[in-house]
Amino acid sequence: KFYQREKDYQNLEKTVKKLYQALKKDTGNDTVSIDQGIGEAFLLDIYALEISLCEALNRKTKLKEVYNKIIATSSNTAIQDPRIMGNIHETGGKICMEEGRWSDAYEEFFDAFRNYQEAGNSRARQCLKYVVLANMIALKDINPFDSREAKVYKDDVEINAMVELRQAFENSDVKRFENVLNDERYGVTKDEYIMRYVKRLLRNIRSEVLLKIVQPYRRVTLAYLTKQVNVEKVEEVESLLVELILDEKLEGQIDQISGVFFHEQW
Repeated sequence: KFYQREKDYQNLEKTVKKLYQALKKDTGNDTVSIDQGIGEAFLLDIYALEISLCEALNRKTKLKEVYNKIIATSSNTAIQDPRIMGNIHETGGKICMEEGRWSDAYEEFFDAFRNYQEAGNSRARQCLKYVVLANMIALKDINPFDSREAKVYKDDVEINAMVELRQAFENSDVKRFENVLNDERYGVTKDEYIMRYVKRLLRNIRSEVLLKIVQPYRRVTLAYLTKQVNVEKVEEVESLLVELILDEKLEGQIDQISGVFFHEQW
């Protein structure tokens, strides 16, 4: 872990290989197996080190491979260190986000948050922000801040920002959402990981707004919709409407010449 703290990834990789070697029985193959007296817990420790190495060196394929091994091992391990399991579930959440499995990502991040909190790890606060991120992208009705564990952070400035974002998202309030997002006091835009998914979030909330706006109308102008979802170009609204139609969430046709959306379920 010294090499991990010092970001000496070359020596960290060598150490991980040596630790794996120490676990191998003299079977004549490269399969890692558990020696008596060492146990699965030690193997999870090594996996956690390799995870940090893969993340630092951006080895996505290897990261997923290690994560799958961890899940297989941890399911058979009675005693699980919350410090290690927090890291493992956070990694799982990021893998799910990468693959677009938003609901699974939410569950993984929440497990990570709870483990970090149990271990008294300050990473819990950051992971709670990821819980809210995945929650919004997955369009879940569950509010993560209703949980007992999350309420501990109700007075934290950055967590309050996520509460505000969640409320704006729930109310389909695009302008409020963007105001909170760009408010320097909250520092949301400084979080590179969250910013990676902001476009997806904005697309979701704008889609929800469009669905609510067009519901009572037979026809509505694209210019009006553009203003309501707070975008600059009509083409952006057209793209959102097309996606909603293809996803069978909305029925209608776009008349680009007259600049009107005709709602067929009116």
